[in-house]
Amino acid sequence: MKHHFSFPISYGLSKTGLPVIPVQVGEYALYFIIDTGATLSLLDSSVADRLGDLAKTNNMNSFILGIDGKHREAGHTATLSFQIDQSSLTHTFVCESLFESLIKIEIESDIQVHGILGTDFLIENKWIIDFKRLEIKLNS
Repeated sequence: MKHHFSFPISYGLSKTGLPVIPVQVGEYALYFIIDTGATLSLLDSSVADRLGDLAKTNNMNSFILGIDGKHREAGHTATLSFQIDQSSLTHTFVCESLFESLIKIEIESDIQVHGILGTDFLIENKWIIDFKRLEIKLNS
């Protein structure tokens, strides 16, 4: 069965200049930046800790290739089940401290970003970002 979905990104773009999308994890409302330049999806490690059992953690560390071309050890991973609009999704995120990277967005826009949806997520879920219409399309 094919499920067609579209979700506006105009709100996040107008508030932050970035494609920010709200997700629901249990009773928690979180915000993620869609980053087509990130090969992996990231979740702030303090958020993973706060989510407790909602974030199924794996203590095995992962490795990230930085924009500088250097590999570095990253944090553990956490698998989250979450809702975006009416769609239920599950994805595994690398847990990293993102506070210093994302605090400027919160100060300037009053939106606290909790993670990054990278190309691994976009490909796995077949998301299409339509910047002409300022929406995400999902065909699965």
